[in-house]
Amino acid sequence: VEKLKKNMSANSTKLPLNIECFMNEIDVHSSMQRSEMEELSSHLFKRIETTMRKLLLDSKLALEEIHSVEIVGGSSRIPAIKHLIEQIFGKPASTTLNQDEAVSRGAALQCAILSPAVRVREFSCTDVQAYPVLISWTDTDGPHEMKVFEQYHAAPFCRLLTVHRKEPMTIKVHYEPNSIPYPDPFIGTYHVKGIKPDANGEAQEVKVKVRINNNGIITVSSATMYERKESEEPSSPTPTSNGDQQ
Repeated sequence: VEKLKKNMSANSTKLPLNIECFMNEIDVHSSMQRSEMEELSSHLFKRIETTMRKLLLDSKLALEEIHSVEIVGGSSRIPAIKHLIEQIFGKPASTTLNQDEAVSRGAALQCAILSPAVRVREFSCTDVQAYPVLISWTDTDGPHEMKVFEQYHAAPFCRLLTVHRKEPMTIKVHYEPNSIPYPDPFIGTYHVKGIKPDANGEAQEVKVKVRINNNGIITVSSATMYERKESEEPSSPTPTSNGDQQ
């Protein structure tokens, strides 16, 4: 079956299907052509089309701003997928990369970039956070929520948030509901301790650092409280009657 699928990518004519000893030593002999396969897989191609159209919409890019659409992986050789890409993006799919080895080569290149023992040409790739991220906490005046990373925000990235607190706080991090392909948006809970009011009983300034790393892992990496302390102004020396200072 795998061989038939590969052959149909290169041939539109009817091709033989042979499976030896499929069950109880019974062989299977049949045939199929590309148009039949595309009809049977139409619901899968529809899902791919929906995903690509959503990607184009979310990117907020005009078709003229897209230089090329590069495809990798064995399934990218299926003519129907190439046709969908050309239909949606208005340009044929680009195949300048090795479709079978591109991912492993990219992983090897990243290893070389991270290694201090290997020198490579300067190369950079800006990744993005696929889903919007929010944090929430509860204060004396009720619950609060803040979006820290918009959808497709550049990663890695660090954001510093300022809150005013008198007591320890609990921060919950989660994806924006209904924005992810699985039901639970929860990421993690972080407890910030050691927060106390100032000498006048007022709230202190707390800076919370939320970080997303190269792997898309989101953490509350640190929280710092800034204490306000009043310093007494040194008194100016007072001149005496004979010109000396005291």
